[in-house]
Amino acid sequence: MPEPGSLPAWNSRWASFLDVDGTLLDIADHPDAVRTTPRLKPLLRRSADGSVHSCAEPEGHLQHLRRELMEFVEDRQGLLMEDKGSAILQLMQEPPSAGRTPIFAGDDVTDEDGLVAVNGLDGVSIRVGDGRDTAASYRVGSVTELLAWLELNLLGDTPGNKETAHVDA
Repeated sequence: MPEPGSLPAWNSRWASFLDVDGTLLDIADHPDAVRTTPRLKPLLRRSADGSVHSCAEPEGHLQHLRRELMEFVEDRQGLLMEDKGSAILQLMQEPPSAGRTPIFAGDDVTDEDGLVAVNGLDGVSIRVGDGRDTAASYRVGSVTELLAWLELNLLGDTPGNKETAHVDA
């Protein structure tokens, strides 16, 4: 595995899949406590080719689907709603991801199936944080390190500059 800090330069043909809690944002005590930050917002808006992306579904529709899924999961003890590997494989078959190379960054065991799927597609897999064995091709030590790499590659910013450095508590 390459050393931390040796991540490749961004490629405009990548289809990006990024975990949030522990990868793009520090771990929160509860999923409902996860909040985006001003530093993260420009990164989420910017796609690999420099265009702004928007959600294909209206926000209200997505919130409705999320509520339905959460109710379904809450009613069934032991059910886990994560299968990132299958999701990535499916999404890579559909526009706008089809024909691109996947990149996935994750921070824990629930992300490993996504890392394995991306490796199987000759993509770029990144594990955030120290510790456990991983299928990832690359590792960065922290959320801050991943954000700095994304800022440099997607925004052309010096990591943590005045426009991107503010992080909500």
